[in-house]
Amino acid sequence: LVSCSSPSDEEERLTSKSESKPLGPGQIQSRGHRTAGGNQSEVKLSLLMTKGQLEVEIICARGIQGEPPDTYVKTYLRDGDRWLQKRKTRVVRHCLDPQFNQTLRYSACDILGRS
Repeated sequence: LVSCSSPSDEEERLTSKSESKPLGPGQIQSRGHRTAGGNQSEVKLSLLMTKGQLEVEIICARGIQGEPPDTYVKTYLRDGDRWLQKRKTRVVRHCLDPQFNQTLRYSACDILGRS
């Protein structure tokens, strides 16, 4: 699950409700977050599952409106309603179309729920 937000907008609990248009598969939106005029930002990413880990490559974001924010992408590994892990990219400062080119990794033990 992927969320694109500014540090000032961060909330730990998330919901899948969207007020302006439906979110795509795997997308979630911060509780209390409102989009202006139905315009949604997009995050380009790649997923790769190997024998030992899940790699989530965060490539870029686009369509961010307003004053250029300090932006990052946070991913969550969930098992139903249970939050297992989260990872976060570095912050890209003052940019409406940030380039991240960063890979976030989850170990297979976390993915499969084993210790």
